[in-house]
Amino acid sequence: MADMRLALNPKKDGQRAGRAVASPEGSTLKICVIGLIAGSLLAAGTYCFLNAKRRARLEARANAAVADHVASAQAHLRQQKWEPAIEELQEAVAIKDSTNVAEAQESLTLARRRRAGAILAAAEASLGQRNASKSLELLELYLADLDALDQERAAELRAEFELAECATALLRQLPDESLARFAETGQLEELNRLDHPAMRSLYRQKLQAQLPQERVRRMELRRQREEELGRRAARIRPTPVFREVLEFVERTRRHQPKSESSWDNATLRQYVVRALRITDPAQEQRLFEDFGDRPHARQRLEEQISRLRASVKERFRGPAYREFEPADHEAFDWAVDRELDLLLQELQIR
Repeated sequence: MADMRLALNPKKDGQRAGRAVASPEGSTLKICVIGLIAGSLLAAGTYCFLNAKRRARLEARANAAVADHVASAQAHLRQQKWEPAIEELQEAVAIKDSTNVAEAQESLTLARRRRAGAILAAAEASLGQRNASKSLELLELYLADLDALDQERAAELRAEFELAECATALLRQLPDESLARFAETGQLEELNRLDHPAMRSLYRQKLQAQLPQERVRRMELRRQREEELGRRAARIRPTPVFREVLEFVERTRRHQPKSESSWDNATLRQYVVRALRITDPAQEQRLFEDFGDRPHARQRLEEQISRLRASVKERFRGPAYREFEPADHEAFDWAVDRELDLLLQELQIR
């Protein structure tokens, strides 16, 4: 029966025989595949290990080189040799494979800032030595430095330099009184606009050096102006309003008292009343009362002269003298002031 079953299933018999023959070859293949995978893993691990060791050696050598450059830079920095120190640190930062580059970069930034600070300090030192050109050159260098931290302070100092360069313009703008006061005391309100003490000293020195030229310039301008005013005043003198001023001055001089009793001179009283156009008897009485007190009387006369000065100037600008131009008005004022100021000086002396 068994033989008959075997005979009846030839296909199964063939599969069994095939498996019996193929089994040894499949085992060999599996072994080869496993060996190949294990070899690859071993090779990759070996490569990684060797590469890590190589990188470690490179990093060690790079870190040692960075440390050498940083140490050399620190030595230069202690001696304030900024450029060699920065060069050393730049070389340190450029080294590849180092893990200490961040430290070198920080040292490089600090060195550059210290160099910039030294430039600003040198600019201020040159200013203190009154070496303006050197100080300005260093300031420009500092302002162009990207690592400069105190740009605002340097810009303010640069602005003060620009102000100091305008010394000539400032002197020309000063009133005569301020110019005379500066020549005498060396004090000037505009100097307080400069915060830096050395800059104030430099500015004062520049102003004082240019002061003589400014005085000569003003004297020449004054001479030219007086010549022009004198030419115009020659046309003005014949006018009735100016002749009144001259007559008043002449009569006042002629009747100027040498003693207290001479102030009662009727002619002088009448002329003063007429020249000043006094119509109020009470005002006339106040003008001439108590003339025994000469200082008090002189003060009253000075007040009346002031009124006369304003009156004639106003009349000259009126319709009666419309043929004269504004420049003639200035000449008239100058001529009137000259005559009356001279009279007042004489009154002070007597």
